[in-house]
Order: sequence, then C-alpha cells, then structure tokens
Amino acid sequence: MPYRGSKKRPWFFFLLFLLTFSVHILRANTSPDDLEKKSAEFITNMNTANFGAAYAAFDSTVQTKIGVETLQKIWESLAEKAGRFIKIKRLDKHEKAAFRIIIASCQFERTPIGLQFSFNSRGEIAGFFIVPAVSEEDFKAADYVDRNKFISDSVSIGKKPWVLPGVLTLPFKGRPAPALILIHGSGPQDSDESIGPNKPFRDLAEGLSTQGIAVLRYDKRTTVYAQAMAEVKNTLTVKGEIIDDVFAAIAFLMQRKEIDPQRIFLLGHSLGGTMIPRIAVRDSICAGFIIMAGATRPLEDLIVEQVSYLAGLDNVLSESEKIEIETLQEQAARVKDTNLSKATPSTLLPLGVDAAYWLDLRNYDPLAEAARIKRPILVLQGDRDYQVTDKDLLGWRKALAYANDAQVVSFQGLNHLFMTGTGKSSPDEYMQGGHVAAEVIKTIVNWIDSY
Repeated sequence: MPYRGSKKRPWFFFLLFLLTFSVHILRANTSPDDLEKKSAEFITNMNTANFGAAYAAFDSTVQTKIGVETLQKIWESLAEKAGRFIKIKRLDKHEKAAFRIIIASCQFERTPIGLQFSFNSRGEIAGFFIVPAVSEEDFKAADYVDRNKFISDSVSIGKKPWVLPGVLTLPFKGRPAPALILIHGSGPQDSDESIGPNKPFRDLAEGLSTQGIAVLRYDKRTTVYAQAMAEVKNTLTVKGEIIDDVFAAIAFLMQRKEIDPQRIFLLGHSLGGTMIPRIAVRDSICAGFIIMAGATRPLEDLIVEQVSYLAGLDNVLSESEKIEIETLQEQAARVKDTNLSKATPSTLLPLGVDAAYWLDLRNYDPLAEAARIKRPILVLQGDRDYQVTDKDLLGWRKALAYANDAQVVSFQGLNHLFMTGTGKSSPDEYMQGGHVAAEVIKTIVNWIDSY
C-alpha cells in the first residue's frame, strides 16, 4: 500500500502492515558501539531532513519496499503526532533469537517514542520499527492488577527452529488453575501486543491472573524470526504466521502441573480472533474460545474500508487519497479474481503481500467454521472499533444464533484495543496511554469461571 503522507495517515499504520511481510533481520557481526552510532546517525539524518542519507543506511531489501519520499513522510507524520524531536534519551542493545537490535528511546515534544533498528551482517539497517518507549520499569499496571496474587514465569514454547520466548502468569492457588492462551493480531508483535504506550495483552494476562486464571502470552514468530519468515514469504500463510504456534502453546500448557488440562481456553484478538474458528475445528483439547474484535469479512475488504475511513476523518478526500483508495480497490479485486495464482506478483496485491497468503485466506470462511464449533464461544466487541465493526459483530451473531453455548457482548465506548475513548475513533488514540477496560476483564473471568 503506497504511503502518500496525508495528514490523516498515522505513521504506525503504514509501518505495521508494510513491515509485517517485508523486513528481515540478520545476525550482525558489527560491534554494538558501531550499531549504536549508526542508529544515532540515522535519527540525526531524519531530524535534519537528510532523508537520502537515512535511506542509504537501509539494506537492499528494505530499499525495494520504501523510497526516500516515503521515509520523509513517515518522519513528518511522526513529528505531526508527537511534536518536534528533542533528543535521544538512551540507546539499548537487545539480543533476541541471536539477532542484534538497537532501541533508541527518543524524547519528542509531546511524547516519548522508541525507534527500533535491526542490523544485518554488513551493518546495514534491515528493520526499522516505531515501538513503545515505555520501559519495563516505567509501565504502570492497571488498577485491577495485584502483582502479589501471581508470578510471571519466563518460558519458551515450540520446537526448533521456531522456539518463541513467552511469559506465563500463574496465580497463587493451591490447585491447578484454568489457563488462557493469547493469540495476536496482524503484524510482528511482542508478547504484550504493544502499541504505543499500551500493552493490552499484559493487561489481560495480569488482570486475569489477579483473578485466579493463568495466562500464556509469547512473542510472535514474525517478530522473533523476521529473517526466516521473510525468506518464506512467498509461501507464507496464517498457518505459519499464527496457527502452528498456538498448537505449540497448547502442548506447552498440557505439560505444566500448575494448569488444569481440562480448562485450557484460547483468546484471539483482531486477526487472531478471526482465526479462532479455524483453530477450534482442528483442536480437541481446549475447553472454550474467546474472540476479541475478530473480523468476519475478507481482509482485503477491511483494508479498503479502513483506509477509506482514515481518509475521511477530516471530511476532505484529497486527490492522492482517491488514487490510493482506487489502487487498493483494484488490488482487492485481484484477490477475489478466480485467476489469482501463486505466480501473481505481490506488487499487484494489497500491502504487497504474496498471493499464497491471500489464496489461503480466500478459502477460509470464519462464520461457516464457527457454526461447526460445539464448545463454548465468547465474542467481545468494542462499539468504537473502526478496524473491526458492527458489520463483523452482526456476522458473529448470525453464525452463532443457534449455538447452544455462545455469548456475544458489545462494550460501549471501547476501541479496537478494548480501551475507553470518546468521539470518532482514530489511530491517534492508540498513542495515548490506557488499559483494557475493567469490564472486559470481569466479563472474561465470569465466563471462564462458569466452565
């Protein structure tokens, strides 16, 4: 999807989808000090409008995905939202699955922002993400969290080559606890499903464990193994992106003595929620399933709808926005075309995602699969969600109308992150700190406790 720099385009909206499928990470042989220097130089070049020099720091793969103009628009949009750049507060080195990452915690005029760089073996920038600037120490838990009632255990799930780091929150109980596995939405995401200063999966995990429910969350495969995922992107489907790791998580919990094996539940958010029926009909272990903001309509249609919504936030549709929407409509039509094949170039498809991914999704009907599920289902939706809307909620209601054990709940005033807001929903509010609403935690607790 081309980024045209509209004042209504959130900078992270572009990065979320483009970098999901295009950025790869390679093991860096360059020294950490050199990488910190390169990161600082990149930020300096961006701040002084030397975008050509910043662009030159990328490796060839990233350069094929974005141009100098795109880089400029991202920085200008970031400055519009966060204010002018002030300084780099600190540079932190991270090792994740043997990959070298530098995170620059930056102070902008109105808010702190994290800029994450991943480097290849030649010291080139192979990944660039805007990430939460809130550190582990700075994150303030929601009022409903009591960390004296659970422990957080660092764990690993899966087998080589896809071992994933995760966190298992375990309530202090004298007997095995019910457990919930959290399944991410789209994009490369960490175990907290962090966006801006918000960590909705941590809110869910710690809020639920305060109430006696164990919760397993983990880094997504596209985050931990970005290079390997990029190398197979022409054959990548949601099975490799999401589903395989869910079954690895189930197997992991089945081996933990602290967990009641008869009371393992799954919760999917956004794309993870959409995938719940597909997972459920292939699973024989889980006691029930929770869908949070899961879409029922084709992803290509949602992309067109979301971009159109964002373009209309100020009630003015520019010529460039019209062209962008028309281009997306053409790309979405190709996804539906019976002539679509794995040979169709990704440049002709939405978000530059390869045809294999779209072909797989095209063959999946979440509503038809949901109707086949014979175990309890809970569907949750915020009525201010512009990404997954009442149209999708209506789809779930119809599909589950005759199910014996299905419940659908809509929450007033909540957005896609199930956080409170007012007025017309926009991505800007994702950059404002908040927590998953207490009523959502309560609804989930009551539902799980009933089984």
